[in-house]
Amino acid sequence: MVATGPIAVIGPRGIPRPVVKTLEDAFQKAMEDADFLAVMKKFDFTPAYLNSEGYGKLVREDSEKIRKLVKKLGLDKK
Repeated sequence: MVATGPIAVIGPRGIPRPVVKTLEDAFQKAMEDADFLAVMKKFDFTPAYLNSEGYGKLVREDSEKIRKLVKKLGLDKK
């Protein structure tokens, strides 16, 4: 069984797009750093960079899957 768990940096709504882009570029560059990759390998982590748009999509898709599972299991009833 393989389970993934994202680690994310999230800011408030309304951050100007140029600021978001600067942060995205910096985090992507940091995740390509050899020292960072060595630590990830040491702990058997697989880095997977997502920009804000990609992470938002991931959250929406996962939330929908969880919502459907909760309903299917009858856990949505009060």
